Amino acid sequence: MIRLLCLLCLPILLIPAAFAHETHAPASKYVPPREKVVLGQGDFRYELIPGWACHNNDIRLPHCHAIAPSGNGRIYLLVNDPKHCMIVLDPSGTVIKRWGNFTKSAHGLAIVREGAQEYCFITDNSANGAVYKTTMDGEVVMKVTCPMASKLYDKPEHFKPSKTIHLRGGDFLVLDGYGKDFVHRFKADGTYVTSWGGNIGEGEAQLKHWGPHGGNASNDRIILALSDQQKLKLFSHEGKYKQTIPMPGGNPRDVVLHRDQFWVPHLGDAWPKDRNAGGFISVLDEHFKVVANLGGTAPAYDGDTLQPMAHDGHVFHHPHGMCFDWQGNMYVAQFASNGTWPLKFQPVPTKPSVVRYMYLVPKGTEAKPAYVAAIKGAAVQVQDWLAEKMDGKTYTIGEPAVEIVQSELSFEQFEGERIEGVQRGNWGFMHALQELKRVKGEDAIVPHETVWVVYSGGRGNSGRAYPGFVYLPEDDLLGLVGKHPTQKDPDRWKGGLMHELGHGLGLRHPLDRKKHASAIMWAGFYGKYPDKGAYLTAFDAALLQTSPFLKAAQSSD
Repeated sequence: MIRLLCLLCLPILLIPAAFAHETHAPASKYVPPREKVVLGQGDFRYELIPGWACHNNDIRLPHCHAIAPSGNGRIYLLVNDPKHCMIVLDPSGTVIKRWGNFTKSAHGLAIVREGAQEYCFITDNSANGAVYKTTMDGEVVMKVTCPMASKLYDKPEHFKPSKTIHLRGGDFLVLDGYGKDFVHRFKADGTYVTSWGGNIGEGEAQLKHWGPHGGNASNDRIILALSDQQKLKLFSHEGKYKQTIPMPGGNPRDVVLHRDQFWVPHLGDAWPKDRNAGGFISVLDEHFKVVANLGGTAPAYDGDTLQPMAHDGHVFHHPHGMCFDWQGNMYVAQFASNGTWPLKFQPVPTKPSVVRYMYLVPKGTEAKPAYVAAIKGAAVQVQDWLAEKMDGKTYTIGEPAVEIVQSELSFEQFEGERIEGVQRGNWGFMHALQELKRVKGEDAIVPHETVWVVYSGGRGNSGRAYPGFVYLPEDDLLGLVGKHPTQKDPDRWKGGLMHELGHGLGLRHPLDRKKHASAIMWAGFYGKYPDKGAYLTAFDAALLQTSPFLKAAQSSD
């Protein structure tokens, strides 16, 4: 018996769309939708932001192969242009710079953090291809060529790498997806280590041609996207075969990890037989079960067997690479798609997006009414400040306005109890996060639906935040009630709330911190908040305009 997942959640399109049985237009005729479109099923529904980056009309794009976010919020788009293989954009879609004249056919991109620095790993899949490690401004600092030491190649022209996969400790894998289908392991300095895949081993341990196109590492597994083979394969880090995940009807080009899911862009459902057939994106859960298809038919299983999938519209033409930014927005780069810019989508909340406040009361103590009242007051003032800066748009405070929770941690434990492998300054943050999940469940944080602001009555002075979760310690509570030993003005601490809430909403520190020293996302909460010069940068305001959390404030009349 065939059963459909999410029976009540068929894909929702806000504009007419052509379906899979219709004649497929060639790439030269493809035009992305100019109106909002919602794709996906169930909890995985995304709305197109029409026209993203299209104002850069002085740049004609070739094939877009890969896309990735940097730590400072920029979007790096890899294209197969020998003169400028990299295009750097801000989240609004404005081109900041272009660089990269060292490739013939740029194909794969990984952005990797090494200590305090980030680097790009760019693969060139031309004959005698290479992997280039560059700075974020395009300076080549390492080049990895055909591993002739492996004795697997008669000549280096057979080496045509498609992507790198990076492991903890610095080692990385190079997928020879357009060459001989081997997976090569290198040390961080580019020294060759070993190889597997290709014709090495027997049976499922081998990788047939047009196999390892993309992939990723998750825990102890390497997940490979085997494009024309219509499957994923799982291996250990050492190359031991573990499992095959069939992707009937798909053509998996990469594997992207986002939250607890695996996201797989399919170039086309009939590729290469029909090179004009549209593609789609699959979402797989932690057990590698397809739970949604964006731009594709809802996943159907007959027992444990996935039934053939297909595109169900032409929002996508040939999705090839994808990524997510810090706010959870999705970007899709497309191959052979009429020179179009990547498509940007924002997640569609399954319920109204709200900011919820929680007060964690240390074990063995009682809640302090003054703290509760101060949290409420600060939440409202920040709400009003945002409305003023955002032309009337602000966030909604959840119910109750402050949820009081008795913690299982003592006053000293929050920032005093060691967490193995975590820096001391983050102990309070991690303890508060653990307490939130203990009370609300492991899936409490859904960044596009809820931002949790958790004030702790436990000892501490190290506030922290990331999208969906804000931690503020006892120092902030003392400040809100005017009892902080050195900074007694409550407005400094309300401004601190706005700063950390900004991180919770997906904002980051400004790139030009000297220019924006008084911005609320830098140091504007010190003596400048609320009305002495603290402000949102135009960049941050533009990001908040697309946030599901900000709506027009309701009149009190």
